Amino acid sequence: MKNVFVLLAGLTSLTFGIYLFQSRLSFIYRATKTEGVITEIESRRTSSKTYYYPIVSYRDVEGDQQTMHFDLGTTGGFDYSVGETITILYIPDEPDSAKVWVFWEMWGVPSVLSGVGIIFILIGIGNLRGYFSQKQNPEVANE
Repeated sequence: MKNVFVLLAGLTSLTFGIYLFQSRLSFIYRATKTEGVITEIESRRTSSKTYYYPIVSYRDVEGDQQTMHFDLGTTGGFDYSVGETITILYIPDEPDSAKVWVFWEMWGVPSVLSGVGIIFILIGIGNLRGYFSQKQNPEVANE
């Protein structure tokens, strides 16, 4: 039963990873690219750590000032500093949809989910093959 669970967990993870990849590609297709400026680094404290999130200001196609927060924070040093210009993408009708055009912000979660899914699928298939091989040839299992 554990073998089937590992396989199903892998399929579920891979399915969500592929869905997120497709969602990101759809976003990129519809999005407008622009430059934003980091105006502030916000800190948020949990019970054990402090996380830092850049806040970015940019002008949309209408010329209105918009603000976005990074989805991912960090506990350590940051690659960005206040006043730095970065590339962002956003959907013109949805200024709140803005995302920073960096690998981990766009592709991190889909990549991790897909990678874990593939690993679990391979483990699950390998375990199931071993299980069925034992069922068909019980002498091998007893040696």
